[in-house]
Amino acid sequence: MKKMTKLCKKILSVSLAGAVMFGACAFFQPVAESFASVQVNAATYGDFRYKTDSADKTGKSVIIYGYTGVDTKLVIPAKLDGFKVTGIEGSDDSKYDNILLGDHFYYDDDDWDTHCRVTSVTLPKGLKTIGCGAFCDFYDMGSLNIPETVTSIGEYAFWECYALKKLILPASVSEVGHDAFCDSGIQDLWVYNDNLKLHTDVPKNAVIHAHYGSEAHKFVIAHSGYGYVFKQIPIIKATAVKLSKTSLTLEKGKSATLAATIAPANVTDKKVTWTSSNTKVATVVNGKVTAKAVGTATITAKTANGKTAACKVTVQVSPTSVKLNKTSLTLEKGKSETLTATIAPTNATVKTVTWTSSDSKVASVVNGKVTAKAKGTATITAKTANGKTAACKVTVTEPVTTIIMGYLMKVGTTAELYVDVTGSATANDVKWYSSNSKVISVVKGKLTAKAAGTVIITAKTPDGKAVRCRVKAVK
Repeated sequence: MKKMTKLCKKILSVSLAGAVMFGACAFFQPVAESFASVQVNAATYGDFRYKTDSADKTGKSVIIYGYTGVDTKLVIPAKLDGFKVTGIEGSDDSKYDNILLGDHFYYDDDDWDTHCRVTSVTLPKGLKTIGCGAFCDFYDMGSLNIPETVTSIGEYAFWECYALKKLILPASVSEVGHDAFCDSGIQDLWVYNDNLKLHTDVPKNAVIHAHYGSEAHKFVIAHSGYGYVFKQIPIIKATAVKLSKTSLTLEKGKSATLAATIAPANVTDKKVTWTSSNTKVATVVNGKVTAKAVGTATITAKTANGKTAACKVTVQVSPTSVKLNKTSLTLEKGKSETLTATIAPTNATVKTVTWTSSDSKVASVVNGKVTAKAKGTATITAKTANGKTAACKVTVTEPVTTIIMGYLMKVGTTAELYVDVTGSATANDVKWYSSNSKVISVVKGKLTAKAAGTVIITAKTPDGKAVRCRVKAVK
């Protein structure tokens, strides 16, 4: 197969002028047909070609299948054209096609081969798949860090990656396709998933690092004729786990995500199991908590070796509005009246209302009871715990406390007042007084207006009984 591949590359190199290069064996089928095989939901953005990730039903994820740039240090973006990049694979249906398109190769006359110019590749966190033939013929790629989000590696993914001497497969990788490492330069292969099964495409005499008793360990024992060397990876157990929050309040129907941090950072098994003490109140999936019904529940994160951390979740229904029984109110100074606040919806669990007055010197309020302090206006506001408000305008008036009847006369004129007396005294016994005789004088009830102003005329009996009259003189 390798000889056929190289022969294909030779044919390709001769035909390179005026052609678009799709990888090592793109010419096993017509170029138009080859490219058509990836045209469904395909697009180009910058130097990358991508297509929809069919595994993502939301349509928000894409797989990169082509690169037309010339960077020798290739960086795969976490997002492309607004989509999340979840996979990378070869540019064609052929097993031997990598992601490179265009002139990213050089031709070697000595071995009739085309070589990839890329020396290093950076993969984003969040990548899930390294597909078939993704890095086939990346001769000079000396290093590659596989993110802990990658779950599968396809066939021929690292075919003829001669410079790649060491590769670490994180615990997230649960599947490796046949011939993924065929003809690669891998000498040290680190396998952290105890259930991951390897194939004999792993180069002979490679050192395989894994946990004792794992599938990788069994693989080394079963294929002793390949010269594999097993080296045990020490198992580092979790000493603690901590959540991003120890308490959480959620509205019914809302969600929030808790993050679990395991110590030490290099723990072997980073798996966390999430549980809820009451799934009718709150559920949890991979740390995402969803509020289902009013109440409380405890969300627990548990490590593989039993270390736990918990978060108390309170699910509530907050007010959507608040209404007062009056929007305006008139009170006499010194009087009081109580306003009533009604919260919606009726099943709101937080019904606390805070009352305030815009001018407490005019009107004060305590638990809805409004007290008029002084003449003027003030706004009484009721506010819920989540900020919903309602207001009432209060107008304070002053009541009439006294009413006095008087007599009006002009300066220079005279008038006469009289009194009726009953009992032992008579009218002749009454004494008359003016509060200001320079304005109005009085003699036996006869008034003389001398100047403009107001006086009080008093008539008093011998035993001290008195009656008063206000008199005003005007010009």
